[in-house]
Amino acid sequence: MAFVLPFVAAIVFRALNSRLHDKSWGTSVSAIVSGWVGLCLAALCAAIEFGIQPMLFTNASGAPLYCPFPLSVAIPAMLIPHMLVAGVVEGVATAAIYGFIKKTAPSIIVGPEAADGQLAAEGAAAKKTSLVPTLILVAVLVVATPLGLLATGDAWGEWDAEGAAVAVQEAGDDSLQASVGLDTPTFADTLPTGDYLQAYSEEQGLGFAGQAAMYILSGVIGVAVLTIAFRLVSLTVKESGAHGNSRAA
Repeated sequence: MAFVLPFVAAIVFRALNSRLHDKSWGTSVSAIVSGWVGLCLAALCAAIEFGIQPMLFTNASGAPLYCPFPLSVAIPAMLIPHMLVAGVVEGVATAAIYGFIKKTAPSIIVGPEAADGQLAAEGAAAKKTSLVPTLILVAVLVVATPLGLLATGDAWGEWDAEGAAVAVQEAGDDSLQASVGLDTPTFADTLPTGDYLQAYSEEQGLGFAGQAAMYILSGVIGVAVLTIAFRLVSLTVKESGAHGNSRAA
């Protein structure tokens, strides 16, 4: 999902925006559609990962070790809600954030809007644009990551053994068997902190505040790692371009 969503969205956005950017609504529509398509395809990939589990991993009696639902259940269960609700939210959020960055830091916009001179009005101001508003937005998003903890119940497919049994019971299909492998110890269970920082906070009895802090810490680490990675890539590209220009000269 981490690869499918951003790369598909970027490809769709470039394809649409290259044709629609000259219209007043073109960029916004391109952003909305790209966010929607990217999230829906990511959900489809996740659904396929869920749906193939019963075919790949079973115990001696034939019961699935992980997700108990086949593709015929997993795909609509994942795809329909994302197409109707989550994908729409993703598309609107994508357009809003793109518009925010375009206004606050237009110098980092690439593609037709930058190439055809639509940002020329900012001129020197674009070069002096402060990244502070964008950094504030990123900080707000990081701080907001624990909001998911307020949701009740489990997301589809993210059950423990008891949750999987309930999901099978609610499905009303006698041919399905509840997952039996979700309580099986894994290598991660032997580690001091378990699978995630959240697991560590639960083990330590830190409560909601502790889990929220771990979510925020995870967001900070993720932003830091990505910032370093993008900076290194940017420096590499700039050096390659500089060498190419020097050879041409």
